[in-house]
Amino acid sequence: MISSRNNHLVVGKRAILVRDVVDQVCARQTMEFLSKRFPIDTFEVWECIDTIADIDTIGRGTHLKVINNSTDRQDIKLETVQISDILFIKVIQFGKIFLPESNDFNKLFDKGFVKLAVEVYGDLTNGVTTFEESDIHVIVYKAIDEAIGDTLTNEALFKMLSEEDERDRS
Repeated sequence: MISSRNNHLVVGKRAILVRDVVDQVCARQTMEFLSKRFPIDTFEVWECIDTIADIDTIGRGTHLKVINNSTDRQDIKLETVQISDILFIKVIQFGKIFLPESNDFNKLFDKGFVKLAVEVYGDLTNGVTTFEESDIHVIVYKAIDEAIGDTLTNEALFKMLSEEDERDRS
């Protein structure tokens, strides 16, 4: 359970600082490492992640930069080359919705990113822009748009992303 001590958020019986745990997640440490490093369990690690993802806001600046590594103009292979800590935390939190049993932060990031992109390009394909109500959706859209430009139509991109999402399920 998260509590407050001396104006700091803490978790567990030994009052581990929530931000220390999340900093290690942002440093791309594994759940196994976190469980050894801090005297807390997996549930408490997720409490820390959810807390910071929910209370921290996305400010101005560059939060995500992706590039297209594909040599085929009709294909895309997106690679994240820069991401802010808070966006990383929010994307893995989103990915956890779709992979609730997973504690692999890389898989959760990939799933969250693909799902965000599918939702964005699904909206655009349907002629709506409801994704603009979510900061993380807008950030993902802008990063992808910058990486691929007008190489593919929204419909083609939605189809490719949906296929990628389906492949991830099997």
